[in-house]
Amino acid sequence: MAARIGEAYESEKLSEERAEEKENCDAAERRQRYVDQKERIEKFLRASAGLIEGDGDGEYIADQYRDGLLADDDLRGLVRHVLFAPLKDCAERYVPLDRDDCPACSDEYCHRDVKFYAEDAKSLSTEFYPALVEFKSRVGKVMPTATCTLRYHQVTCANCDGAVCKKYAVLVSLDWEGMSLSREYDPFSPQ
Repeated sequence: MAARIGEAYESEKLSEERAEEKENCDAAERRQRYVDQKERIEKFLRASAGLIEGDGDGEYIADQYRDGLLADDDLRGLVRHVLFAPLKDCAERYVPLDRDDCPACSDEYCHRDVKFYAEDAKSLSTEFYPALVEFKSRVGKVMPTATCTLRYHQVTCANCDGAVCKKYAVLVSLDWEGMSLSREYDPFSPQ
């Protein structure tokens, strides 16, 4: 009986050791994936230094990232700027609607009831469809892993008998190094 208890104890102890060993291996793999990802991002920032606009040199930005001093929002903005640069020749960036886009408002006090709304579009007029197809084709050539989603934006004013201004845009999205990145473009306005 004591031998069975001893065997059960040894078996349980061995199972706990294996579980701890697996947990340590998993933690080591996670750490290594993190280090690898950080190195890939730093290499990307260094290679993209010439494309990064703004304060400082792109090399300094890579150093700032390596030292853990680059805010996540700044990193996302820089990566977005570089990755979406090839689309600058495909279409203009979408300019969001604002209060002044309400078609019937002429009184500055009217603007207090302006509401903004955006959703994936369910339809598109025939006149805009060729521009959408062309834009998606151009995006596919320069960013094959990106997805394009047609979006519908509108601004309405309750004080102006429900006056509405609507505008379409295309949301281009992609995933890169665990980041979901997107930008909206307006392929429907003349460039």
